[in-house]
Amino acid sequence: MPLLSKADLRNIVGNDYQSATFSKSLDQSVRHAAADSTTRYDVFLSHSYLDRESVLRINYILEERMKLDVFVDWIERPDLDRSNVSPENAEAMRDVMGRCSTLLYALSANSSQSKWMPWELGYSDAKHGRIAILPITETATTTSVFSGQEFLGLYPYINIDTKANDDSGDRYLWVHDPTSWNKYAIFHSWRGNGQLYDHP
Repeated sequence: MPLLSKADLRNIVGNDYQSATFSKSLDQSVRHAAADSTTRYDVFLSHSYLDRESVLRINYILEERMKLDVFVDWIERPDLDRSNVSPENAEAMRDVMGRCSTLLYALSANSSQSKWMPWELGYSDAKHGRIAILPITETATTTSVFSGQEFLGLYPYINIDTKANDDSGDRYLWVHDPTSWNKYAIFHSWRGNGQLYDHP
């Protein structure tokens, strides 16, 4: 199965992306949700803001199709200044990550420019260890995207099945062992127990 490309994202989401929930412009797409200190999330989506259009589509798949609660900082907490790496912002992110059961690391060509992504990955790894890499490529590819960032190969990675049509969303996300193509699980199963399984 090839890695997820930006074209795949556009094809998967299709016209749903223009639904009432996501018809606003990128600059006005924040929901201003009440992200109080008790809100729990299934997924913390770590990403570069330069990938915000792809992130909106991923967020749509996770929330609208898979019924997961997702934290994207500039959607849930538009009051935080991403460009300001401060103790206050770091504490706010630690608090939220402590209430997320998994972290998906949206890896792209822009990731190396993010001030927050490596820190978010490290903190979540120490907190709960439920980390998966979600590669986003410019074009369809099955080649490695971990060049120069070999430490990311320590974590399982996510593939989105572009042909899935299961209304439950279960078949959309697969979590793969980076060392064995035959060891994997659907995302909902992995999120629950952290296990990948050998398949013949």
